[in-house]
Amino acid sequence: MTLGGDSGDHVRITIDGRPDDNDDWLDVTIDVAVGSFSGCVSAQFVTVDFPRFRRELKSLHRTLGGTATFETIERQLEIECSGNGRGGIRITGIVQDRVGDGNELRFGFDTDQTFLHALIHNLQEIEEAFPNKLH
Repeated sequence: MTLGGDSGDHVRITIDGRPDDNDDWLDVTIDVAVGSFSGCVSAQFVTVDFPRFRRELKSLHRTLGGTATFETIERQLEIECSGNGRGGIRITGIVQDRVGDGNELRFGFDTDQTFLHALIHNLQEIEEAFPNKLH
């Protein structure tokens, strides 16, 4: 799933798999490229991290206003997408290279609503491919 443009400022999350088929944890790679900074971090998310973000993004896509937030249980990635009501989207967030005491990259960039439809679809695919098993 990608927030922002593929070639410009973006946050890309790639699901690398489920380390334990009987659990809800997912191995992921977080790729951030903003301005002159870029980085790639391995992390673990839980399947329950995705549905709320998808629902909030659907509302943001429909109204172009408000916010959608993505926060992982271990807080290794936090993203906020804020709509200005006219199609502009401000994406801000923090990514850490380690859980708890890691180095942080704080980022922010502006884009528009054109990426939201594909992102919502990608989140739906993630939920279908990696259903919640324990909750």
